[in-house]
Order: sequence, then C-alpha cells, then structure tokens
Amino acid sequence: MRRDPRVFLIGEDVAEAGHPFKTLVGLVQEFGTQRIIDTPISEPGYAGIGVGAAMTGMRPIVDVMFGDFITLTMDQMVNQAAKAHYMSGGKIKVPIVFRTTLGATRRSAAQHSQSLHAWVSHVPGLKVALPSGPYEAKGLMKTAIRDDSPVVIFEDKMMYRVKGPVPADDYTIPFGVAEVKRAGTDVTIVATSSMVAVALGAAKMLEEIGISAEVIDPRTTWPLDKTTLIESAKKTSRAIVVDEGYERYGTTAEIASVIAEGAFYHLDAPVKRIGAMDVPVPFSPVLEDLTVPIGEVGVRGRENTLPEGVRTMSAPARIDVDLYSDTVSQPTADMRRFMCEAPVGDEQKFEDPTVNQLCEMVAELLGKEAAVFMPSGTMCNEIALRVHARHGEEVIAHRSAHPINSEAGGPAALAGVNVRAIDGPRGQFDVAAVEAAIRPRTRHAPRTRLLWVEQTSNHGGGSIWPLARIEAVTAVARRHGLATHMDGARLMNAVVASGISARDYSAFFDSVWIDFTKGLGAPVGAALAGSREFIDEAWRCKQQMGGAMRQAGIIAAGGVYALRHNVKRLAEDHANARRLAEGLAGLPGVRLDPATIETNIVFFELTGELTAPVAVERLLARGVRMGASGARLIRAVTHLDIDADGIERALAAAREVFKG
Repeated sequence: MRRDPRVFLIGEDVAEAGHPFKTLVGLVQEFGTQRIIDTPISEPGYAGIGVGAAMTGMRPIVDVMFGDFITLTMDQMVNQAAKAHYMSGGKIKVPIVFRTTLGATRRSAAQHSQSLHAWVSHVPGLKVALPSGPYEAKGLMKTAIRDDSPVVIFEDKMMYRVKGPVPADDYTIPFGVAEVKRAGTDVTIVATSSMVAVALGAAKMLEEIGISAEVIDPRTTWPLDKTTLIESAKKTSRAIVVDEGYERYGTTAEIASVIAEGAFYHLDAPVKRIGAMDVPVPFSPVLEDLTVPIGEVGVRGRENTLPEGVRTMSAPARIDVDLYSDTVSQPTADMRRFMCEAPVGDEQKFEDPTVNQLCEMVAELLGKEAAVFMPSGTMCNEIALRVHARHGEEVIAHRSAHPINSEAGGPAALAGVNVRAIDGPRGQFDVAAVEAAIRPRTRHAPRTRLLWVEQTSNHGGGSIWPLARIEAVTAVARRHGLATHMDGARLMNAVVASGISARDYSAFFDSVWIDFTKGLGAPVGAALAGSREFIDEAWRCKQQMGGAMRQAGIIAAGGVYALRHNVKRLAEDHANARRLAEGLAGLPGVRLDPATIETNIVFFELTGELTAPVAVERLLARGVRMGASGARLIRAVTHLDIDADGIERALAAAREVFKG
C-alpha cells in the first residue's frame, strides 16, 4: 500500500478491529479509513464495490472474513470479475484480490470451517494462491496485488499463529511455480497450504525408517506447475496428494490426475489422495479432529511405499531379495510350460488326468489310500477338522499352530470345533502336555477328538518334529481314542533335512497334507491324504465349501512338476538359511543361535531400541523384504528364488540396518 496508492482494503472489521484474527492490526492507523474501509455485513455488496473499483483502475483487496462466505460473492467473483476481461475483448482488466480463509480445527463448526478453494480453482479467469507459511503469505500477496487478473488467496486460519522468517525488503513469488520443500527419492508428497508442514513432518518420520520423501508445495492451484509435479513423480515412482479440502471433485483429484496422466508409465502404484472426511465439519473437538487429514500423511506415506502386513502398505519400486515367505517364489519357465501343456478334464467327475496323477503321487508319497487336490493348505486343514470332529468337540494343537493364528477363526466358523492350545518349545509339545490337555469324559466338558501336529513348525523356526516324539504323542492320542492329523505344509523340508521319508512321518497320522506353494515353487494348491473313507468325506466338504473345480489340471500340473523337480533342491534353501543365520548372529542388537536352524526358516530377536516393524521397513527400503512377528521378532524364509548371492545382499542390507 505504501508502494501503490491505488491499493485499498475493504471488508468487515478490517479497520478498527484489525480483523477477527488480528492480522490487520495497525493498518488503519497508517493508511486511514479512506483506504482501510469497514463495511456492513454484506459480502455481495462490498465484493461488488471491489469489482467495480478494479474495473475503473483501482487495485482493491476484498477481505472475506471466512472462506465459507465466498458463497455469497459468487456472482461478483465468478460471473463478473473472472469474465470481464474475456467478455470485453481484453479491454477491461479486473486487478482485484479476494483474501479469505480455509481450514478447520478452530472449533468453528460447519459454516465457518470449510476449505472451498477447489470451487474457484475450477473457474477460468481466476487465479488461486494458497500460502503455506509466513514467507509465502507475503510473497504471494504482493504478486496477487500486482497482477492484472482477479486473484483469490486462501490463508489457513491455523497458520496465523505460525511464525517464520520474512524478508523486510520487497519480493514476490511467481504464480504457477511450485517449490520443492524437501528433496527425496522414494515417494512424492504434494501438499497445499498448512498441509505442507504436515507433509514435512511426515517426511521426517519416514526418513527415520529409511524412506526418502520429496515434498512439493504447488503454492498456486491455478496456474498449476504441472511440470514440477510430473517430473518428481517420474523420479520417485510414487505420489501422495494432501489437501484439507474434500477429496471428491477437489484439489487432490486434479493434482492426482495431472500426475497420473503425465507420469503414468513411471508410477509403481496408484496416486494416493488424502483430504477431509466427506462430512460437514463438526463443532465437537473430538469429531472435528477426525475430519482433518493431519494424522494420515505419515501412515499413508508408508502405505504407498511398503507391503501389506508391515503396516501397511503397496510394495516398493524394487525388492531385490524377498525373504518374506517361501510362498512368494515364482514358477519357473519350465514349470509354466509344463502347466500350459498339461492334459485336463472335469475334476469333479474324476476325468482330469493331471489332477488324478497328482493325487496318486501324493497318496503314494505319504503312504495313504487316497488323496484329494485342494486350492489351498488352509482348506486342507479346515476340511480335516470337519471330517475328524463334530461341532462342539475339541482339537489339541500347539499354541502357534496355523489354524489358531492364520485361518481367520476357521475352526470355529467352518468346523464348529474348539481348539485347546498347549505349549512347548519351538512349536512342539510332549507326551505330558498331551495327557494334561485331554478332557475328562464328562458332559460338562467338550469331547477331545483330534491331536494336531505341524511339521515343520513355522513359528518354531522351521523346527523338525523328531520321529520318536511324533510316535510318542500320537500313541497317547490313540490310547484315548483320538484321531491324528499332520499339517504338513513344509513336510518335505523335514524329509530333505532329516533323511526320513514322508511315508514314515505320515504313518502315525490318520490324515496329512502337503503344500505345493511353500518351498516347492508351485503357484497354487495342496493335497490332503488319508483313508478312502476319509477322502470321500473330504470331497463332500470340498464340494460344499466351493473348492471343487473343473479343468484343474492346469494348476495341479504345478504340483506334479514340483514333486518331480523341486524336492531335493530344498537342501539349498536350508544351506542358505544357515548362512543367513550365521551372518545375522554377529550383528549388534540381534539375538540368534545359528545351531537352531534346521530348515528354511530363520527367526531372530532384536534386543536394542530398534523394533521389528521399523527394522523390516528399513530393510525394505534397501530392497530386502522380511516379516515382523510382533515387536521384537523378525522372520526370514529362504526359497528357490533366493540363491547364495541373494543371501549376501540381504546380509549387506542387514549390516546397514543393525549397525549398533
């Protein structure tokens, strides 16, 4: 105003009161009431005055106290100011600034808390600026006042309490030029207004777990610096857009579409959008806080960078060594070819030659009368429960057993049985534990019906049940009239490591199954074996549960190929697991005894301040994926896609993460 006498300010409570947020205190004392003009409560009236003054050569700043009230100025702003230059063939200029607010969290309720900047960003002829701090507020305001086009500036009410360095000399910030607030390489976070500070905080948090976030402030939603946004997304391959307005038809939608269109072939995941909850802003502090996207940015930043199960959240751009599970292995080219060429028929009519062949192979391998092909190992377990036990009866299993922890409550929901969990070291229990767990025969207690053994024990670190122990615990079961079942998901690992045949391990059980996807490298499937009577009933359950298939030979062929070619090579996985354990055992903050590694599963404990979830995220940022099992345990599983070089790369990453 000192520089240009044509500039004046008009609005409600802008003079003596210095604005309700006290942002204009002292102006009326310096410039007088002819240039700092208080008006009645009539937004359409003083907005119209401002538009008319701008058309006649003045440069008015129209202060609309709350952004919610620009709804009352829409005709003056949208139909007059935005269009006069075009409708006059360029003869009329409207150099006006509408200054208003956005944002919630001041407990001002639904009519004083909205963020409506997307509305006016949609209108040709208007420019829209969103300062993210004190420096931007001054620079963008000066640019707006000097611009010959109508400009709408939205200032977040919560930013008025923020302090920061502002040069005393004259400077402007050009419209349509975004600022990279923080450089990064893993994910781009585009944030507007006060969300910039939130995004910078999230970036700092992500840095602590090894994720480098680039934060960009567009500064103006129109004109929009598309080039900076697109080039950043091309570099990081991931993008998140954060804005306090509503997501639908909003600022996040426009920016996300710009990135998606301009960087489509560079993106490794969909663009994530974070905005206000799709409800009117509540007055209740607790409810209002829920509507604002402040707490989501760091979490969604992890979600857009990390895999499901760690928290979170889409795989990173590159996983060099995937030790998350032996189920992540890819079918080899030879296996794929074998599957494509497999003869098929109707499995339900026992006319699929490949399915029939696989079932015969499994029955022979396990020494049982018959077998049935299943889509998954979980279905094998649940059907075994249904065949062996009636509703209300009880199964004895180790506390770490798969049905207890990883089958979504299936024993209760699908079989209607109770599971009695017993303990023992490394996923195994002894005769005494079984004896103690068998219920007395009374009408008050559930009837114990089945004993369950998992070979190898997953949560026991891939431990192998000794044959003598199997014989002992199953003898107790038989003496009490219990059926016995082996969850043999990784039975073939035990066979290769111990030299004991699958038939010998299976001889003590009424039913047993093996998985073709764990270690054996097939993409899908398992097979359950037992007596013919047992398999007939298992088939009925399979039909009932939607597991019966038609031309299933194309997937059963993966199991056939796996049994022929991928069993003996499990020894390589075991050797790699031992090498991994030996390398991890010497690292600071890692507790692990390599002598306990029997097969392909390595569990290790963290003893320092670093937690397992944070550690696996840091490993993932270095291209190595493992799994957190609680706050202190990490699991790594070797498989046919991991060679000795992969183990060394995993150890190199671990040395960076666990460096003391």
